[in-house]
Amino acid sequence: MLLKKYLLLIVSVIGIAVGILSGCGEKEYWQDEHSRKKWAEAKQALSAVAGIWQKVEETVLCPMGDYPEYGGGEDLVSYFQDRYPDMYRLSAYLWGEDTLWNIEESMFEDIFYEVESPDGIRGFFRENGKVHEIFSENGSAYDESVQGTKQDLGYDYYPFFTWKKEGEGNTSQSNYLTDVHDYMREIGDGKGLRIQAEAVKRELREKISGEQEKDNAYQIKVYEEKGLLQEIQVNVTQEEESPFLFEDFNADGYQDLTVVCYLGTFGCSVKHYIYNPVQRIFVELDPEFECYADYVVDPKSRRLYMYSYGIAITGREAVFQWKGWADYEMVKQFMHDETQEGIRVKVVRYEEEEENVLCDYLYSHEEYLDRTDIWGTYLEDFIWEKEVTDRSTGRNYTIRYAEVFQEEAESNQGSCYDRRIYVYDEDTYLVRVTHSENPSKSGAIEWEDGAGNRAQAVVIHDADGGKSTFYLSRLIRPDDQYGKK
Repeated sequence: MLLKKYLLLIVSVIGIAVGILSGCGEKEYWQDEHSRKKWAEAKQALSAVAGIWQKVEETVLCPMGDYPEYGGGEDLVSYFQDRYPDMYRLSAYLWGEDTLWNIEESMFEDIFYEVESPDGIRGFFRENGKVHEIFSENGSAYDESVQGTKQDLGYDYYPFFTWKKEGEGNTSQSNYLTDVHDYMREIGDGKGLRIQAEAVKRELREKISGEQEKDNAYQIKVYEEKGLLQEIQVNVTQEEESPFLFEDFNADGYQDLTVVCYLGTFGCSVKHYIYNPVQRIFVELDPEFECYADYVVDPKSRRLYMYSYGIAITGREAVFQWKGWADYEMVKQFMHDETQEGIRVKVVRYEEEEENVLCDYLYSHEEYLDRTDIWGTYLEDFIWEKEVTDRSTGRNYTIRYAEVFQEEAESNQGSCYDRRIYVYDEDTYLVRVTHSENPSKSGAIEWEDGAGNRAQAVVIHDADGGKSTFYLSRLIRPDDQYGKK
């Protein structure tokens, strides 16, 4: 606490001193004997603290006038919006560590603010009810030379209050001290909604690691212009971040509500509330989507890719296809389980409610980690496949074909199609993947069984009239390093 007071004195004295030359300061505080004595004491105390003195020495404070007592946050936003109309983010920090868990009234006496706008980041410091803008020694606004001032002065890493503008008509405001979150959202139907989430039950508990986390019960209220539309209650275990997200989870063009109920090392528990444009309410999805580590939504295909991870390499991925605003079906599933013998890989494709196993094989640890093409069995959208028999050995294989358009390809110096032929043996082991680039999209794909003395081959006809031939004898040749024993 003593170090902090010394730092505040130094910042104030230097700020006003340099501010006089730039028009910011009003009094020459360093002229009185008491200030000169405090200056000397602080400088001596800080001389042994590497880095801090130089940072503070470069900081200049420009008084901005009185600031009203901190309230619910709207007065704070208005104060800075009046001065910076283009502001799109505001963050406020209390002095000290872990202030979100241990609140003292004295912490509100000095607050650090960060304002982000198209002009860059501005820093502000409130001391004894007055706000000062932070400049660097060269007179520029909150630039790199004072980016670390907030931490150097002992302020918390996490803000206790945030306000963000996220596009036209979309704002979010969070008070982490009271656990109240307020959102204005354009959902997608041309009408805005206001969503308020307030913690109606708050408990603080200590984790095994010794850190603290909150167990909150939130009451979520959804408003339109006419009044209250809906109420939702959800339990959340959180740390410093807001648990509420808005995203188009089902790729139907409307914003949905996602609540992160728990975030752990290997995954999270999430509740998804899909927006019903007819009833104008949020509807909770099935628990099937609650426990995944991560997910990606493809708005063009309306596919949902979900990832879940366990210990080490073990995990599960799944692809879902949205059919309506709340209807969906699983398209593919990928399970990879680590054992002492290796990695058990199983990829399943679902077609008309039938399960088609593309791969079910135990790879060695080394091969699984080195051969990224093994994941291709799950990631690729195969557009052609054929079960064939090698006439020379009598062994059966499954050949699958996929192609991916590439905007830039080094070999073609422009766009092309990456053609990929996957070959699996009878045990669904991935024998080989053959890649080739072609500027033209494929047309018809044929299998030539090699009548007479002709060799067996896959023939890919090009859209421009050409064709490419891939002989089976080469397609089934395993990699030099690997290969089924």
